[in-house]
Amino acid sequence: MSLWDKYESPLTSERIAEISAKARPELPVFGNGFLGNLMGQTGASFLRGIGDAASFLNAKDAGQYLNDRASDIESYLPPELEAELSLDYITNPAGLTRATGNVLGSIASIALPTALLPESAPLRIGQAFQKLPAAGKYITDTMAKMAGRGVLSAAPESAMEAGNFETNAVRNGMNTEQARQGSWDVFLKNLPFLMASNAVQWGALPRITSRPGAVAGLEWLTQGFEEGVQKGIENASTPGKEYSYNPVEWATNPKMKEQKQAAAEGLAGMAPLSLLGYGGGRIFKRNEEAPEETVDDSDNSRPAPEPQTYKD
Repeated sequence: MSLWDKYESPLTSERIAEISAKARPELPVFGNGFLGNLMGQTGASFLRGIGDAASFLNAKDAGQYLNDRASDIESYLPPELEAELSLDYITNPAGLTRATGNVLGSIASIALPTALLPESAPLRIGQAFQKLPAAGKYITDTMAKMAGRGVLSAAPESAMEAGNFETNAVRNGMNTEQARQGSWDVFLKNLPFLMASNAVQWGALPRITSRPGAVAGLEWLTQGFEEGVQKGIENASTPGKEYSYNPVEWATNPKMKEQKQAAAEGLAGMAPLSLLGYGGGRIFKRNEEAPEETVDDSDNSRPAPEPQTYKD
């Protein structure tokens, strides 16, 4: 019998987990209320998005570290509720507020690499939109530039989706080679889809001053549809899973429960942001339409001085 068999190693997996739990720093969370769930989930989603992209780009150690930190944050929060249309979901901090944090963190993780791009890149893509027959004449310079940024944001977002798929697939028992191939399928299917959907979302933002209700509704519906399709792309790359890109089937087919839930979470998380955008757009529009007070300094506008009389 070897010494290894006779004596238990002090560094068993259980012991490592115990040491890690004790060594985990206390994170600066704001409790388990609304603010804590919002801030905590926003931070966790941001770190996980960057980590998933790093994993897909073969920076596995960095990706694992960021994903672990995201899990650390989430471990302080209560379990997230499934999205549903109910008062309990809206008033529970782990419901609608948590879903909003998910969307905010995801948006932030996508916006970071997109913001680092040179200013000329989205502008050139936007100019191509303006050259489209029939539709091009309705696309303003601001809309074109924002749509260009939306197209460019598709690459990092697709990488995040692909990295997330690979991490979860390996965790669920898929071999690394198959998971890697599946991640490329996810990336290549997401890329054209997100180029189109992000161009719609980002390009519509400048119109919020003229049609705030329409734009808010468009962003809300697009986010839900996007999440459902992305879940379908994941399922299409997973052997044995059924999928569909038809929203009607998500709602009616019990086998599409995962896609239905993904779409519902996207709709729930985007709802407060769309309402804020709608309110902000209304205020901005009202301020723009308010007549400005002008003061006419011309000589004609001044009242004539009263004649003065002098007594001897």
